[in-house]
Amino acid sequence: MSLSSLKAYLWTLASKEPFYECLGPPSDYVLQGISALTAEGEYFYNENCTFSGLQLMLPLMRLEKVADDSQTIEQNKQNAMIAKISTISQADLNAAAEARSEVAWTRQRLLSMADANVTRLNAGGPVAVAHYLTAAAQQPKLTTSLQRCLRHIPHLTISAICVDCSDPPQQHLLALNLPKEVTVASAIKEIVDAQTRLVKGEVGCHDLDPASKYLLKVCCSQEYLFDPESALIHYMYVQECLEKGEIPRLTPVLLEDVLDCLGLPPLETPGTTEYRPATTLTHLPSVIELHGEGDVEATTDVWDLRDYFSLTVRSAQKSAVGVDAPTRVT
Repeated sequence: MSLSSLKAYLWTLASKEPFYECLGPPSDYVLQGISALTAEGEYFYNENCTFSGLQLMLPLMRLEKVADDSQTIEQNKQNAMIAKISTISQADLNAAAEARSEVAWTRQRLLSMADANVTRLNAGGPVAVAHYLTAAAQQPKLTTSLQRCLRHIPHLTISAICVDCSDPPQQHLLALNLPKEVTVASAIKEIVDAQTRLVKGEVGCHDLDPASKYLLKVCCSQEYLFDPESALIHYMYVQECLEKGEIPRLTPVLLEDVLDCLGLPPLETPGTTEYRPATTLTHLPSVIELHGEGDVEATTDVWDLRDYFSLTVRSAQKSAVGVDAPTRVT
């Protein structure tokens, strides 16, 4: 049972008791329990998590009215989120800042750096944010061992996963021999051309999106090769594969799909409010489309997961009581 369902059930029971009208709205209340990790009281603001997923000292909780105004409630939620991410409570951070001036100065400097980065990323648009979150690491300076590996191979061999236009779409693993100095843009063009030859005659010729609308995705990772003019061998993933004697596996993915998966707005083009491919063209689906959109409303408690997963913190900003308006944490 989720905490929201538990809260609704308790509210149903409370509706049968005297003075129910004096309680106020349920949004003013939050569930509190004793954490098994700190042995201290903890407010659980995320009502999507399940009761069984909480780390409690005892299976006991209580509803507590946290504040009478929505601004304080929102600020308490942000403080709880900061404490959960940093493992340090906001009260301890404020106490340390009051005790030592260098702590307060450091926090202010970190906040200024975070604000500058957020402003710079927002000015660059959704692609800049996606690049910041998911760009694959590069190392243009090649090591001696890597240079030796390149001298002993006639060309750079990569494999790419593509899908055709059948219903349902089928995956195909393509192997391509490319020049050792090939760039990301040239590699994408070669993959798209091979994908075009793949569907001709079998499914019918379909118009593909131009290569400039694709990114190369590192297989089994959430990293993308963003810089079209960089050489493939400048990316650390490709370098590691070459030194291990493995074939780099890269997947062409539409940029619009990457932005959508990250929850970022679509690209805008002159004369339109948002980027959309022409409706008259039938393009090959990307690998992301094989799995469908899924239930976007469904939530899963992290304690119930049995697979590897990754978390991405976009930004964390200080929330000081009584100084400024509460800032958002994303």
